[in-house]
Amino acid sequence: MQINGSTLILSGTTGDATVTYAATTSITQTSTGTLANITPGMCITATGTKDATGMLTATSVLLSAPVSGSCATAGLGGRGGGTFSPRPGATPRPSFSPPAGAAGFTAARGLVKSVTGTSVTLTATTGVATTINVPTTVKVTTSATIAPAALQTGECVTAIGPKNSAGTVAARSLTITAAGANGCTLGFGGGGFGGFGGGGGLGSASGA
Repeated sequence: MQINGSTLILSGTTGDATVTYAATTSITQTSTGTLANITPGMCITATGTKDATGMLTATSVLLSAPVSGSCATAGLGGRGGGTFSPRPGATPRPSFSPPAGAAGFTAARGLVKSVTGTSVTLTATTGVATTINVPTTVKVTTSATIAPAALQTGECVTAIGPKNSAGTVAARSLTITAAGANGCTLGFGGGGFGGFGGGGGLGSASGA
């Protein structure tokens, strides 16, 4: 329940967690966007399902600015551009309920090359161009890098990083989102987020 220098106390459904961050920690803030935010030159991560022809129809997209002109270092846990599907036989964490249709989940990431109606062409870091369908019903989220001084009480914070024996998470990345009607509903802890890091936390931080 405190923000004290580089230490955050996050309140989740299962209790509190201590998170520390350093100058090297990536801190990003997400907010709701619109289709108008999808413009050439932005990095896009689109998730959805593919039809029989292999066309991806996005149900959600995440937009961010390129880093040093590249989309390889942000989003999807640091993956480069391209498309991927979950590892066959992967078992979801018990505390996570995947959305309907998750079995057909797939994603594409790259630099937006052009936008024509609901068709978006993106270029992966490999140089391969891919066209996806982005319907008007898509959920658009924008992501921007912020300074530590911009952290505010009452926001939801997702921390990714290793957890020590005392349970403190040394964050490699922090993602800030606005609290919803039910607060930060995902809770935190449980050993982290799989391949995204050795520990993690999500909760709301408030000042003393």
